[in-house]
Amino acid sequence: MRADWSLTRKLSMVTLALSAGFTIVAALVTFQIVSKGLTSEKLTHLSSYAAERARTENELFEATSRLQNQASAALARRMLALTQAEVDRSFEQAFPLQADGTRRSHPQDFEGRKSATGEPVFGLGAFVARGE
Repeated sequence: MRADWSLTRKLSMVTLALSAGFTIVAALVTFQIVSKGLTSEKLTHLSSYAAERARTENELFEATSRLQNQASAALARRMLALTQAEVDRSFEQAFPLQADGTRRSHPQDFEGRKSATGEPVFGLGAFVARGE
């Protein structure tokens, strides 16, 4: 400070410096408090979301597992009810013997068609090298 400044000016400068310092410290403390509160709130929210998501995914997995078990049991019952002649006839229709001795699925099974029950069938391709 210059020596010719008045006492009032010196006190004003000190007051201004203290006020600026207090404002900066108060702003930093407020930022820390608000930041910790927001972080805590966000962690609580994310924790809740993760728990709910895990519960939902677990329920979906269990439902899918039950459906898979039911479908497997239904297929096993259906397979036990078929005779060998029915199996052979169905196989011959699905994979006819070709002139070169191979068996292939019908092109419509891959390109797309409706099954006898009206269900869409597409994207299925099969090749058996030794078809006899």
